[in-house]
Amino acid sequence: MEAGSPRRGRGTDLNRTEGSVSLIAFHRFLIATGIVFCFGFAIWELMTWWVGRTQDALVLGVVFLVLGAGLAFYLTRLRRFLGTDDAAREHPAPRPR
Repeated sequence: MEAGSPRRGRGTDLNRTEGSVSLIAFHRFLIATGIVFCFGFAIWELMTWWVGRTQDALVLGVVFLVLGAGLAFYLTRLRRFLGTDDAAREHPAPRPR
């Protein structure tokens, strides 16, 4: 790769120019929006279930609670999923015996 090439090493911000948002920051924003939607929709469906006692609303409410929790877990560990977490490389998890 040449010195003036737009592609760089793994530790750089992708698609970053002066005054723009990095791709990872935008990804975090989208995930956070998804979390808010999932939990909001879960609450809506669980309230619908509470009033009407329809099984469909209960299933949707529980599914979206699980999806919201999964997205929250992913957001908190995004650096590990992307392979950019330096702390995880320095201190690997102990291996079971």
